[in-house]
Amino acid sequence: MKMPEIMLFKPEQIAEKIIAFSRICIEKNGLFRIVLAGGNTPKQIYEMLEKKSPNSKDWEIFYGDERDLPIGDLERNSTMVEKAMPQLIAKAAHFPILSAHDYDKLVSQKIPFDLVLLGIGEDGHTASIFPDKTYSYLDYVQIIDDAPKPPLHRISLTAKTLNSTAQTWVFATGQSKQNALKQWVNGEKLPIAEIEPREKLILFSDQAALPNQRF
Repeated sequence: MKMPEIMLFKPEQIAEKIIAFSRICIEKNGLFRIVLAGGNTPKQIYEMLEKKSPNSKDWEIFYGDERDLPIGDLERNSTMVEKAMPQLIAKAAHFPILSAHDYDKLVSQKIPFDLVLLGIGEDGHTASIFPDKTYSYLDYVQIIDDAPKPPLHRISLTAKTLNSTAQTWVFATGQSKQNALKQWVNGEKLPIAEIEPREKLILFSDQAALPNQRF
């Protein structure tokens, strides 16, 4: 199991790091492939990215998971992202998850990624990879019909697909995440513990989530 480097969660600094890393990737490969996470914590970073207005014409934007709901539904991760950074999305190549089979085919042509952004749930789940649940597996995507909270039907990249990236940054804030983070750093078996990018794994946390961490 790969253990993360731990850094303080500061949305503006994280947005600046994403922009800087994107430039490195574009200079090297001509594009920047990023996988986005859903949730209120990453939303703060997306809003900051929009304010900083990076030139995103060479960005390709993907999603780690999605609620299986119609396009435009307010519960979709893609809807949140489109509202948080509309100008950045408009200039980039944007790939919301429409169906499991279509996304599986798309991802097969796009990996490896450069940067994967993930959250972590109170039960240690990440993306829509939950502990002790049943999945239908495609090559790069898994389908869940019994998520522990609504909506029950979700589509997620598999852990192996998420690991096909140079770097992964995990975001965790708030006291409710303490137990999951403690289990993770103690080496317990959790979905988040399956995440092992090729180069760098960083956990961005606040003091409430990791009270004993010195930042």
